[in-house]
Amino acid sequence: MFELLSNLVSDTTGPERRKVKQYLDATTRDTVYADLAKLLSWQLKRPQFLQETFDQYCVEDPLSHEKCWTAESFHSHIRSAPSAGAISDAAIALLWRSFHFYAYHPFTRDSQQHANVKFDAFNRAALFTVYQCDSLLGTRELDWYWRESSAFFRKAGFTRIFRSIAVPENEFPEQQQEMDITSSALSDAMDVLVMIGPQFIHSVPSESQLGSVARRLFADGPAVSQRNVVMRKDILVLMDLLLRLRLQEERWAGSYHFGTVVEAESARGDLTEAIVDCLTGRCNEQYVTIQQLSKQMDLMPHFLLRFQQLWAVLFQPTGAADVSKLTVDKAGLTSIGGAISLFAPHIIVDHAGRQRSDEQDTRLTLEVAQISPDSRDTTLRRLRQSISDDSTAHIVLFTTTADINTPKTIIGAYLPSPSTTEVTNAHLPIKLETPHIIFQLQPSFRLLQWAKRQMSRADLITSGGEVSADVIVPEGDSELPYRIGDPLGQGVGLRVDSRKRAVTFMKTVGTCYVEMPVGGEDDFEDSWDVTVQNAHMNIFTLPSVENNNNR
Repeated sequence: MFELLSNLVSDTTGPERRKVKQYLDATTRDTVYADLAKLLSWQLKRPQFLQETFDQYCVEDPLSHEKCWTAESFHSHIRSAPSAGAISDAAIALLWRSFHFYAYHPFTRDSQQHANVKFDAFNRAALFTVYQCDSLLGTRELDWYWRESSAFFRKAGFTRIFRSIAVPENEFPEQQQEMDITSSALSDAMDVLVMIGPQFIHSVPSESQLGSVARRLFADGPAVSQRNVVMRKDILVLMDLLLRLRLQEERWAGSYHFGTVVEAESARGDLTEAIVDCLTGRCNEQYVTIQQLSKQMDLMPHFLLRFQQLWAVLFQPTGAADVSKLTVDKAGLTSIGGAISLFAPHIIVDHAGRQRSDEQDTRLTLEVAQISPDSRDTTLRRLRQSISDDSTAHIVLFTTTADINTPKTIIGAYLPSPSTTEVTNAHLPIKLETPHIIFQLQPSFRLLQWAKRQMSRADLITSGGEVSADVIVPEGDSELPYRIGDPLGQGVGLRVDSRKRAVTFMKTVGTCYVEMPVGGEDDFEDSWDVTVQNAHMNIFTLPSVENNNNR
């Protein structure tokens, strides 16, 4: 019986497999690019806008006499934006290198040796960056990933960002892996091939089949630029842009938020340094390998989203409100919000492919909780009053100003809405419990996420270790010490002494928190504490996912 069914399936899928093989055997780099453009064309909601943008800054290729973009074209485009003054020439050069990488994906070229980008390549780069099609790579029918692990594709998108700004092998040969094709480049080509070929559900080509075709394509044309080393200074430039990115509620093309890059503030450089230190595993070298960076993917699950939002702002139509001239306080809040948006579980990205909702609001906006304007009031009473709205998540920040002997310190907690969040995946509603997070932003970046079932805020915020959290604090005891974190008083938490205005972020052995990777497991410390003296407490609300997406 089994043999009969097997023969029946073989007879049914045989013609399909032959068509798949014929397609792959006939594939060239040019057909890959053409079929990829055709497949993703549905995402171009304003194709004429892209053509107009290209035409505005294009030049004529002296050899082919075709219109193309060069580094100078890209520079002119960025300098025409309202936030142009906030983006340095070094940042523009880095962004051009990244744009050029995506323009020729998956057969990337050296942006110096092949400097020109013609319209088809320009269009491709915009699809992957501005129109967020990077997350579709590796899908079948633009709907489901062909490999079983979705984490594989999240990691691929994460590492692609750094490969796009990496140093080509001819500039740093002694640090490049000695191999013809890196595993990341090979996987990227396979993920494109599986997308554009015949989409028979029972005849998905095998990994070995895709790998063989990908290797042939790499060998058949101009050498593919292998990139495995990223300069630390380039990571700093990119992170600085992401932290200064400010998004508006209004969108263009129905999906992409207008926004700007706010002016740089020297004091915020310390925050950028702290995050990059963490991202690079506290590596003090001038360069970092892609392999090192890929280990930190779970630290910043929204890094790719933030990167794509930056590109949408860089290519937004004219007419966006100019919010580039913000006050220093607002600019600083933008940077802190930018840092938190990289890891806050508040942002939930929809299912890949056609299931993604165009109306989904993926911004993270911090709004001051209007209870008491006095940030020096760190009492439990003020905290409870400020987070009494159960419909929204909250951010609690404790800060101290820097002086000659002490760097600025920022510690805090992300408190999710007590209600569970419902999202739709494959047409089915799923209830998600969002964990709370205790973190430090400066002078070091630390991130610890609760690993057990979601706690109520009454359990999460406990007073004095002896007084029940349900008891109303009398007026005379408004400065009662309290704790945010592990309700058992051990593990991880923020211990607040309102009388002394001192807050201690502590971690001890035996915790129910997961510490996000920092340079590998060998670098974890079993216990430590960080204390903020003369603390200021600022409390912010974050509009709920439901409120964001139903406006």
